[in-house]
This record gives sequence, structure tokens and C-alpha cells, in this order.
Amino acid sequence: MEAEAPPHPHAEEPHRELTEWRLRPHDPRRDALLPRPRRHPAVWLLLAYSLAITIAVFSLAAAGGGSCPPSPPQPLSRVARGTSGAVAADHPSCSRMGLDRLKEGGNAVDAAVSTALCLGVVRPEGSGLGGGAFLLIRRANGSAEVIDAREEAPASAYETMYLGSKSGLSLRGGLAVAVPAELSGLHLAWKRHGQLPWASLVLPVAELAEGFVVDRVLASALKRAETDLASSFYAPGGRVPTYGEVFRNPRLAATLRQIARDPLALSHGALAHAIVEEVAAAGGNLTMHDLANYEPVIRQPLQLTVDGLTLLGVPPPSSGGATVLQALLYLSVLQSSSCAVSSVVIAHRVVEALKHAFALRMNLGDPAFVADAARVVDAMLSASFNLKLAANSSDWSTRPLHEYGGQFNQLTGLPSDGGTSHFSIVDSDRNAVAVTTTINTYFGSKVVSDATGIVFNNEMDDFSTPGQPNAYGLAPSEANFIVPGKRPLSSMSPTIVLQDGLVNGSVTSKVRAVIGASGGPRIITSVLQVLVNVLLRGVSAEESVKSPRLHHQFIPNVVHAEDWEADEGSRVIVPPIIIDGLRQRGHVVARWQSHGVAQLVLQNLDTGELEAVSDVRKDGIPSAYSK
Repeated sequence: MEAEAPPHPHAEEPHRELTEWRLRPHDPRRDALLPRPRRHPAVWLLLAYSLAITIAVFSLAAAGGGSCPPSPPQPLSRVARGTSGAVAADHPSCSRMGLDRLKEGGNAVDAAVSTALCLGVVRPEGSGLGGGAFLLIRRANGSAEVIDAREEAPASAYETMYLGSKSGLSLRGGLAVAVPAELSGLHLAWKRHGQLPWASLVLPVAELAEGFVVDRVLASALKRAETDLASSFYAPGGRVPTYGEVFRNPRLAATLRQIARDPLALSHGALAHAIVEEVAAAGGNLTMHDLANYEPVIRQPLQLTVDGLTLLGVPPPSSGGATVLQALLYLSVLQSSSCAVSSVVIAHRVVEALKHAFALRMNLGDPAFVADAARVVDAMLSASFNLKLAANSSDWSTRPLHEYGGQFNQLTGLPSDGGTSHFSIVDSDRNAVAVTTTINTYFGSKVVSDATGIVFNNEMDDFSTPGQPNAYGLAPSEANFIVPGKRPLSSMSPTIVLQDGLVNGSVTSKVRAVIGASGGPRIITSVLQVLVNVLLRGVSAEESVKSPRLHHQFIPNVVHAEDWEADEGSRVIVPPIIIDGLRQRGHVVARWQSHGVAQLVLQNLDTGELEAVSDVRKDGIPSAYSK
């Protein structure tokens, strides 16, 4: 267990505020009556501590008088507002690139193609053409769909291929590489919904790949992976680029120009042959048949309506939609039987919701191979099922792990590695797109293509191997064992929230929020906690995203409480009163630095203003505009 950090010197125990909360639509009159938190001038990220996982606003201001230290310098703005379009991505260049497509007359899907490809250039540690994605698209006409561009196991894969001493092969080397799928998904989305010419979405990204400034996030990731990347073009002269240096990837630029001419370039022809040869040289087993026969799948979004809000999520093989929606439903059911509860109780309830959701997650898998996947999801989103869970819960204690439905051996350790990128987009017509793209852990398989400039995924580690955890410490699940052509279970959680409103005198569903996150299983906890803060408590978008979080993934049976130093010199920390309250209820709590990174676009339904927020945890800066 990680050693607990000492209490923050300025964090004093707040009063035990009683708060009524529930999922509810936006109401500015109600929001105006909400109590405003007192502000401690020392730590900006503890302003109005609205513990993103708890919904309640905590006051950390010291009682009484006395002098206070000066406020730290304010960070770069992580918020952008406009009425005509907004993009929230975890790199400012990609937010701007997506917004440029909107200004050129493109829609949210056009912007999504450019934004995703951009992230593969400037965030190569977490996403790119060598990986996969889930796209949740909600059109202004009311239709919605999911494009499942999740990678899949090669035809030669088998269940026990990483058993025992071979376990490391699912993380590094060619054998870790699943069939890349991102480009197929982006191209399908564009064919179905795009407006601008394909090449106009790709060529600006190729130009960016010719040279861009390395930011702190990429510099840190490169340094961390320096040994693995030492022989690649990411380490010219034997060293990786550092913060502030210009990095050039002409191979990737050339690949993107080829893709602008031929969207199928990575599944047929010379580039595809180069990919197969390089993965084979690294010990892998991809074939031309694997690449040529991959197809993204169009799926219906999961849908949950609670208290006037409709939430859309991604179905299996992603577990994110089912777990986020189930946890929200569980919390709503609990609240319906009580009036006002303390902030500590709310934190406890959210942890319990996460434990139930992650336990049920073990039964999910690729629906083409797991017959019960749909039935499990239906149960998770059933009011009667969640009423039973709530009836067996207590606000004063947690329960033994086996009572949450887990069926696999408990495993120890919770690695901090986690790549992935997410972005959220809303355009002037109010088409909305939430996209999470990934190569799995940092720099994926560490196999870098000299021919194409692409970093290949290690998504094979997202499958389960009997008796072994994966890189994120998630327990093995029979529903997620390896089968040729199967897609591994994912935590990606792109989510869209709708709310009924009046348009020309008629009631129609309008986009209220578009959100997702990066960070392995912490994607689920991050998306849940931001939504809980915005929808249940009415906390501002910015404070909901930057507030400290808790994480629990059922196994290991530990609550991880966020505690880290932001670049601006501020500390993101869960207050001691919450940690003490959880421990009193039987939870094991440890301080933890690494949490998910959320990207949110929120619409004010009264004014039509879009508010885009990028997470300070990954140096993202959003973009928005008004015509």
C-alpha cells in the first residue's frame, strides 16, 4: 500500500454540511440559491472543494482571523466559451485544429477526425493511428450511434498465449499488438456524417507532424519511456526531446499525406505491408488478412433516463457506458430514500457505487463472443436491480468484497501507467461527438514504426489471461479471455447527456453535456465524478473537472484518494475529513497521484452558451467561438 501523505497544512476540518442532491435538469434559479463555498486563498484547486466524486461542496476556509499567504499565480485558462462551437481536448493544438474545421463549415464529426489525428501526433504516448477508439455521435436531428473502432485480436491469438513467464509479452513487443483500428473508425464516421472533403481534415495534421513544440506532458512521457524508445526516431542522437524543443516526425507526416489520398492506406498496399513486417520483426503475428478484414461496428448507444435527464453511453466491448450509467442510477436510487446526508456519507456512497459497478464489469465482454453481455447490461441499468443493491447498503459501513458479486481472485497492485486521450465537441447545429482514442499504456507496445512513424498499441493486455491481472491491476474475467477476432474489454466512457427543452414551442431533447476521460480504469471514476458534480450538485463545469477525486475498481479493495502537485504550484488533495470518514466505515484508503483526465463541454440551455473545460491534469486547453 502506498504511504499516506501528510495532511495539507492549510486543510482544516470543515463543518459536516448537510446536502440534498439528486440527478436533475439545469435550473438557473435553483443554482442561484445554492450555497457558495468559502475560498481558501492558498490552494486554487481546493476552491469550493466540490469533491468531484461526492457532489457536495466542502468549505476548507480556516475559521477566524489571521494572516494568509499570498495566492499562487493563476494557471492558463482551462475554460473556453462560445455559442457556435466548442472543442475540449487534452492538447491546445488539437482543440484549435478541431475548432478550425468548425469555422470552415464542417460539423462535429469533421472536427473529430482532425482532432483525433492531431492527438496522435502531439500525444503519441496515449493515442494514434496504431490504436483504436470509440466514437459516440449524437446528431442534431436526434439520432445517435456508437462507432466501435476497438482493436481486435489477430487470427493467430489464443487464450493462454501470455500465461506465466510470457506475461510481459502482452505489454511490450510485437506480440502485444492488436489489429489497429482508429483510422477505420474515423473514416467510417466521416463517410456517414462528414461535410468537408476528407483530405482537408487530414492535411493540416500532416503539416503539424513536420514540427511541433514538446510540452511538459509529452516530455515527461518520453523521459519515462526513454530506454524503450532509445533506438527509435523518438530519440535522435540517443536522447528523447525535452520540454520546449521542436520534435519532427516526417515519417508520420508522409503517412498522413498518403492517408489524405487513400483512407484505406493502412489496411491495404505498401504501408500495410510495412506494418506487418515491422510488427513481425518485433515478435508479433499480425497479417495482411488481419488488417484487410478489420471493420468498425456501428452500435446503438446505451440509454438511461433519470430525473429528466437522458444519458447516452457506449455499450460493450466498452465497459465504460454500463458502469458509469449504473453507478449514477444506483446513487439516484439511494437518494430517493433519503433527504439530506453529510458530505462524508456521499463520498462513501460513491465509493460503494464504484465497487458494485466494477464487480459487475467482470461479466462484460465483446458481445459477439459473450452471450450474456446484453443481459448483464440490462440488469445493471434496471431500476429494480439497483433498488435491491441499495436495500442491502449502509451509510455507515462497507461490506466484505465477496458480497459485491466479484467472482475472481483478488489481486494486488495498482500500476499508475495509463495512456489514452479523449475529446468532446459540440458544433453550431448542436451535433455532439465524444471520442476516446487509445494505444493502451504509455507508448503502447513500445514498437515504433520506422516506415510510418506510428506507435503501435499493446491492447492485447486489455484481454484477460487466466489467473493474471492486466497492466491496470484489473482482475481476470472469463468473459474477456482471448479469442481470435475478439475485441478486448475497455474502460473508455464517452458520454452525452440530454435534457428536454422547448424549441419553437415543441419539446425536444437538447445536448446538456459531452464528456469523457483518459486514464485506464480511472476513466470510469473520473467521468462519473464530474457528471455527479455537474448534474447532482450543480457545481460549475470548471470546478467539477479540476476537483480532487477518489478511485475504487473493486480489486484491489482500496480507495485511492487523489493527492498531487499541479504544475502551477497548487496541490490537488482529498481533505482529511473525507479520508477519515471513509476509514471509519471500514474502507482502506491510500493517497494516490495518478487520476483520470476529463474533457467536458457543457451547454447552458437558457443562453445557448457552450462552456468547454480541459483538465489541468494533462495541460489541455479548450477552444470555442461565437459567430
